[in-house]
Amino acid sequence: LVWFDFIDLDGHEGGSIYLSQNGVIVSASCSANLVVRPTGGDDTFPPTTQTGLPDEFTLSVDVPGQGTLQLQTSGAEILIEVPSLSTRWSAQLSGTLGGQQLSGFAIYEQFTFVS
Repeated sequence: LVWFDFIDLDGHEGGSIYLSQNGVIVSASCSANLVVRPTGGDDTFPPTTQTGLPDEFTLSVDVPGQGTLQLQTSGAEILIEVPSLSTRWSAQLSGTLGGQQLSGFAIYEQFTFVS
C-alpha cells in the first residue's frame, strides 16, 4: 500500500493510492476518495507548523469491487523528526478490506507547510 493525501493551495483535499496484494495491483488511483486522519495526541487536521504531533493515523478508502479499506496505525515510533516541518514514523498497521482482516508494518510521513 502506498498512499498520498494532501491539501492543495485552494484548500481542497486530494489523494492517491496504489494497493497490491500478492503481487497483483488491486487499485491504483490519483482520484481516490482517500481519507487519512490523525488520532490521539495533537490530532489537529490539517496540521500546521504550530501544532503538535498525533499519536496514530486512520486511513479509509473505497477499493472498487472489494469494499472499503479501513486501516489504523498502532505502536508508532518516531524515526525522524524535523520540528514543525516533517515527521517519519514506523508502526503496526491493521484493519479490514471486504471483511478480510489485514495486518502489517508501515512507514509513513507527515509534512507540514502551513503556519
